[in-house]
Amino acid sequence: MREVKRSVLALFVLPLLVACSSGASAEGDAGTGASGGNGMGGAGGTPSAARPTVYYVVRHAERDPGVNPPINEEGIERAQRLADALEQAGVDEIVATQFIRTSQTGRPLSDRTDTPITVAPAEWESWVDFATEIAAWQREREVPGATYLMIGHSSSYNTTLLEGLGAPPSGPLAEQYQDMVILMREADGTVRLSILQYGGVSSLDPS
Repeated sequence: MREVKRSVLALFVLPLLVACSSGASAEGDAGTGASGGNGMGGAGGTPSAARPTVYYVVRHAERDPGVNPPINEEGIERAQRLADALEQAGVDEIVATQFIRTSQTGRPLSDRTDTPITVAPAEWESWVDFATEIAAWQREREVPGATYLMIGHSSSYNTTLLEGLGAPPSGPLAEQYQDMVILMREADGTVRLSILQYGGVSSLDPS
């Protein structure tokens, strides 16, 4: 069974939403995560297979044009707001791509919570193939009950990634800078999808 929920939440509401949904009583450069196995070691404690497996999926923060540019001043601010939103969410691992802007987007959260950043071992050829390969790699290494932050891209990358992680086809997902998708997979295979926004509207997104 798959359920899609669309909503816009203030930053302070997000940790409460995750805590309630997971059944809790109250939820640059790459880090040390290796490309094989899993890089568990964040703020989420020991994952339990009885809990949902949770994925937060966002687009990297704002950057200037170029082949592989770092995030810009606006992007640095958004990365801080992402850390504000997820600091209490119990993220076990941050997963980035080969592009430096994804690791930089996750760095403030990593620094605050000592959560490792792992760069997915895939090389870009096309956005859809790139996302498909990373989704398959992530499913193979996934720890049931763990919580992940996946930092990706627009151009259908995040949509394809989420479908590979179990989301139902539902049109473009996490295409804008302020978009955040939460995918929760229960132990019985039930998937719930919440589509949120954080950090305010970007100057680079269409108005």
